[in-house]
Amino acid sequence: MHDNDLPDLPCYLNGEFIRLRDAKVSVMDRGFIFGDGVYEVVPVYAGRPFRFEHHMARLDRSLGELRTALRGLVHYHLGSSVLRTREVMRDLQNL
Repeated sequence: MHDNDLPDLPCYLNGEFIRLRDAKVSVMDRGFIFGDGVYEVVPVYAGRPFRFEHHMARLDRSLGELRTALRGLVHYHLGSSVLRTREVMRDLQNL
């Protein structure tokens, strides 16, 4: 697939929104090299994250399975994540 074949959609990568066609992952990225990664989705209804704490707890457990240093930071950043989620949603509307 070529960059021109990709739809003109937003992509959240490394803490910022960019266009999907501009998203690039380094060949030195740990997930690329080792194939490990964690995926969690928090659905949002009427502008409110659904069961946010439940999803963050599951993310924390998944990070624990990978024995990553990020485990525990999920709960530490829970409050700021709610605020960031609102910022992300606003940014998406502005793209």
